[in-house]
Amino acid sequence: MCVGRSHSAPTDINLITPSGQAKQTRIRFKSATIDGLIGPSMLPPFCSTGTNHLAMRRQHQDRKLAMLTFWRDGLERQLAALNASITTLETQIKRDQDHSANDA
Repeated sequence: MCVGRSHSAPTDINLITPSGQAKQTRIRFKSATIDGLIGPSMLPPFCSTGTNHLAMRRQHQDRKLAMLTFWRDGLERQLAALNASITTLETQIKRDQDHSANDA
């Protein structure tokens, strides 16, 4: 694998042809722009080997916590808007009742 190369030195890799035969090929990379694109970080967790399941579980829990916190924040904003609307309507109703009592 050529991850981490930042120079243009040729690299030998083995390719599998459609007939299933291995073919050695030399590739020259011109830049390091592919660094990190190929490797275990790009594979889903079920394709990785030798992973730390506790770390994966912790990462999943952290993502879930972030998602639930995001949802809660949105609901709190909506609840605050509803409370403000209710307060405004109660104030308007009370004001209208006071005007009605003064007019009579």
